[in-house]
This record gives sequence, structure tokens and C-alpha cells, in this order.
Amino acid sequence: MEVMHTFRSFARSAVVLVAVTWVSVAACASHGTNACLSAACDGSADSSADEWARTVPLDIMNRDVLDIVVYAYRYGERYRLGDVVAHASATLALPLRLTDGGEVQLFVHRIGEQAAGYLTNAVRVGVGDRPTLYVEHDAQLSSLAVFPDRD
Repeated sequence: MEVMHTFRSFARSAVVLVAVTWVSVAACASHGTNACLSAACDGSADSSADEWARTVPLDIMNRDVLDIVVYAYRYGERYRLGDVVAHASATLALPLRLTDGGEVQLFVHRIGEQAAGYLTNAVRVGVGDRPTLYVEHDAQLSSLAVFPDRD
């Protein structure tokens, strides 16, 4: 019985490998084999990788007595950006891929607190901007501002 299960797993893996190979060969045939080989060698195969990795510096000023975790908030999901200790500042990287058409909301969770957290208003962020989040002990006084990046 176990031999049959192992054989089925192997057969599925082989089918997936053949399918991936076939798609790769078809893509190279449509673009020319030399173009695919040169793109694979020089790293230009996927220019969207650079777009995916672009970030904007996000300054956090935590004036709260508790440590915080900062998330980018998009379509109801949170993406952890990092944490900042109490009464300290930090600069985190905000990936532009997490902005929705250039807009971003940040979610702040105080470590050790049962409350849900604080969600900022949506602000427009792009290359050349430097968003700054000021976190106060009273969440109603916290704010998010966007300044031009001076670096």
C-alpha cells in the first residue's frame, strides 16, 4: 500500500516537472532561444523584479510607553513591516507593492495590549516621498504625514 502511495507521489511530481519544462520551452521558442539564454545569464529575465523590490523609507516615532508592531494594511490583510520599541524612533522599509494605486494605510498594534490596534487614514505614497508615523499613547492623537524625501 505504501509503495503505491510513493509511486503516485512520484508520478505527480514528474507530471509537474514536465509541465513546467514544457512552459519554459514554449516561452523560449516564442522569444527566441538566444534571448531567453541571455536574459537568464544577465538577470534581465524579469524586469518586474525591480518593481517588486522598490521601497520607500517609513519613519516611525513611537512616543508610546509600549513597544509597537507596524503593518501595512491592504484589502483587510496586514503585512508586517517591523517593530519599534517604546519611546524610540526607527526607519522601516515600506514596499511600494503594498500600496493600492499609490495609497497606503498603516496598522499599529501595541505589544501586550488586548485592544485591536490603530488604523491610519489612507495617504498617497510614491517614490521620492517619506511617510512619517507619529504614534502617541492616546491613539486618537497619532498621525501619519508624508514629506518629500531629502536623501
